[in-house]
Amino acid sequence: MQLDVTIADDVEELVHLGAIDILVNNAGIAGFLQNIEFFGLGLDHDLRLPGLLQAVTLDEANAAARRIIDPDRATLVVAGPYQET
Repeated sequence: MQLDVTIADDVEELVHLGAIDILVNNAGIAGFLQNIEFFGLGLDHDLRLPGLLQAVTLDEANAAARRIIDPDRATLVVAGPYQET
């Protein structure tokens, strides 16, 4: 069985969106393909991902965070220089 896989031409846009910084080497590409197969996302997931991410509104992201994050159990870690504002 042969798969015809095309990685998005605009990988820089995906990386800029913080979506697919793993597509920079063969191991990252292989892992990405494994994940999209495991989760049944389709081989065009890399092409659809920028639109999917851009379609998320701030209100939707905040609502998801409220459902998932429990502030009473959260830990804040700062790495690097810290300036109190």
